[in-house]
Amino acid sequence: MESSKTKFGSLTYIRKPRKLSSRIPSEDTLLGPSSSDSAKPRRKSKRDVYIACGEVPPSKRPHTNSADELLKDFDISRIKQDTDKLLNQLDSIKKPEKAESKYINKLLSKADSVETDEVLPIAETQGPMKHIYDDAEATERTSKKYSSFRPKIYTKSELLEATEKQLAVARDILNGKTASYFYEIAREYAESSPRLFVTDSEIINLPKQRYHGYIGSMRANAITQHLLSQLDDLLTDKKSNKVLQFWGRSYFTRFVLTPEIIARIVKQDEQVDLDKAYDMMESTADYGLYIMDQKEI
Repeated sequence: MESSKTKFGSLTYIRKPRKLSSRIPSEDTLLGPSSSDSAKPRRKSKRDVYIACGEVPPSKRPHTNSADELLKDFDISRIKQDTDKLLNQLDSIKKPEKAESKYINKLLSKADSVETDEVLPIAETQGPMKHIYDDAEATERTSKKYSSFRPKIYTKSELLEATEKQLAVARDILNGKTASYFYEIAREYAESSPRLFVTDSEIINLPKQRYHGYIGSMRANAITQHLLSQLDDLLTDKKSNKVLQFWGRSYFTRFVLTPEIIARIVKQDEQVDLDKAYDMMESTADYGLYIMDQKEI
C-alpha cells in the first residue's frame, strides 16, 4: 500500500489496490451469479432450432408408421367387390350357359376327372424296365417290321473275336492311314461346338440311330470297352489330337472307332460294300434297340 498527500493538507489515506476482474463476464442464473469457474451452458442442438411456426419439432413428434398412413386410404370393400366380380367371370367361362356348348361341357368333364384307377394297373403289370427302350408295343411293332430279317446274334466271345479281326482298322484311323466317316462327323461336331470339351447333355442329344445299327447299343458298348483296353497306349500317344481332346478317350472310342468296327462287321455279314453298311446301320437302328438289346450277350 502507498500513502499520498493532497492539497488539503497532510491528510493522508491509503489507496487500496484495484481488484482485478475476470475478462469473462459473469452470468446470473437461477442459482445466483455464476463464477468464471462454472461450466459453460450446453449448446442447443441444431435439430431443435426451428423458425417459430406453431409446429412441434420432428425429434419431439411421436413416431408413426408409414404403413399406417397407407392403410387409412385402403378400401377393403372395393377389393372384395373386384374379387367377387372376377370369380363370377371365371364361373361363366367354365360353365357355359348356351345350349350349343354341350361338346365343351363334355370336354371339361373329362378334363376334371383323373383316371388314376386305369393308370396304376398298367404300371404294375409292366414290371421293372430292363432298359429305356423296353417298350412292349414298340418291340412288337419292330418285330413285324423286320419279320424277314434274321441277322446274326453275337455272343460276347464271338463279338470280341470279330472285333479283334478289325482292330487294325481302328489303329489305322488313329494313325491317319485310313479315312473314317465317323471321324469326319466327330470333327465337324467339335468345330461347331462353342465348348472345349463335349458335355453329357450334348452326348444325350446325339442322333444315336447312326452309331450301332442292328448290332444294338449293348453289344456296341462291349466293343467299346474292348477297344479301350487294346488301344490304351495308342490313344495316349494321340492325346494332342484336337478332336480326341474334345470328345475324350471314352466318347471318341464309342462314337468314332466302335461304329467303324460295326460297319465292317455289317459289311462282312450282309455281303455289302462299306457305304451300304453305313446306310444299313442307320436304317436298322430300331432293330438294335428293340430286338437285339433284348437278347442276352
